[in-house]
Amino acid sequence: MIKLDTLLEPYRDSTDNIGVVTVIDDVQAKKLLAAWTRYNPSWTKPKGRRPADTTELWYWLWEGVDVDTHALAAMANVSPHVVGPKFEVLIHARLVLPDGTITTPAKALLNAFISENLPTPKKR
Repeated sequence: MIKLDTLLEPYRDSTDNIGVVTVIDDVQAKKLLAAWTRYNPSWTKPKGRRPADTTELWYWLWEGVDVDTHALAAMANVSPHVVGPKFEVLIHARLVLPDGTITTPAKALLNAFISENLPTPKKR
């Protein structure tokens, strides 16, 4: 039996920040990143042989993911019409993982966004 978690290890542990550039100024994409961490995607093994090449494997893994774009849009508070194109960017940038988690660079991006946008409590 194939274990998704094992197949995702090389992608999960990546520290490649290049993909972050594609969404660094995109609030809707950041909202989708945050929502993805609360979303519970279903995954089934895609048809065909598992590719050996890491790039081909990445897209093969995503073939097995079923995403309800309306539910994800509601969770992210964005229009369902933007989910498809923006989520594709997140996939190509390797910021979201098929199991509902996000990469370390994606976490850093969200943490920076939160730090910049949440007011800090005033000390009394």
